[in-house]
Amino acid sequence: MAQLTILCNEEENQTLDSLIQQDAAIISGLGGSGLSEPTPIEVAGTAGKQVTYTINFSGFAVEQVAAYVVKGECGWRIGLATYGEGSLRSYLPLFERIIASFRLD
Repeated sequence: MAQLTILCNEEENQTLDSLIQQDAAIISGLGGSGLSEPTPIEVAGTAGKQVTYTINFSGFAVEQVAAYVVKGECGWRIGLATYGEGSLRSYLPLFERIIASFRLD
């Protein structure tokens, strides 16, 4: 099982780092761990960053990958959550295809 989320956070003067820091605070508050070092990624010709992390709910792992990109006043977060320890790896090719086809219109 997996869940795709696409969010546009509309605020002025957003940066990739501020978007990631907002999520990092939420993840930490939920007991998340393993927030990876942000890596460069390109989304629709725009530079972005990508992270992975895990949140455990009563011993059940939710593994996630998220890409962040800012265009205009929209701070995009494209995330894919998978359910069960070790489940994210098999979904990463799908996430890469989603990112490759995404348009910032």
